[in-house]
Amino acid sequence: MRFLLLATAAMSAQELRRVDDASSGGAVVAVDGSADDGLPLWADSRLAIAVAAAEGSLIELAQPPQTTTLALTTARDDQPFVDVAVVAAARPTTEGAVTLAAARIVVPPAPRGSVLIVASVRFRGNKVIVRAYDAADGGARATAVSRTGLALPDHLPRPWRSDVGGPHAKVLVGETVLTLDQRAPGAEDAPISVTGDVEPAYTASRVWPASAGLA
Repeated sequence: MRFLLLATAAMSAQELRRVDDASSGGAVVAVDGSADDGLPLWADSRLAIAVAAAEGSLIELAQPPQTTTLALTTARDDQPFVDVAVVAAARPTTEGAVTLAAARIVVPPAPRGSVLIVASVRFRGNKVIVRAYDAADGGARATAVSRTGLALPDHLPRPWRSDVGGPHAKVLVGETVLTLDQRAPGAEDAPISVTGDVEPAYTASRVWPASAGLA
């Protein structure tokens, strides 16, 4: 996994944990927190920046200053919130990572994987900006800007998947949310057009989520 790099110009050394060979399997990060060379905060190669996911994993982001748009979902049934948290980490895990920004989205009770949360991570100067929303009609929205002293939230997401929690009403393709008429296999007969073929919209509703996942 390729992780993006984060310098610590805007943070003190005490706010980041030193990781050494003895405690963490060979990952060594030296933090001085005093960079004054004018480089953006992600220019240093010693730390990685990513979105924290459930079970301690990380979701990679595009190379700054590019904006990354992600399709996320709940990790468990009836999860009340989805916390989109950007972290700085010395290793590919949330263990020991520092939380830079966290946006919390309230979601209705639902089976895991059935909620579509669209999140974007942007870099502006020495700030990380997180915007997230529930793609359902009338869904909640939240924005967060990086600051120090944040704890890792409790309701972390998983990447959205077409084969979990369906049938899905919406899918993210690129940066666009598409509405689907997706139906569970065998739930009903496929609609037939005047030409005697299966309606194209029905076929597309079956194919798009998997295609988006493969893309």
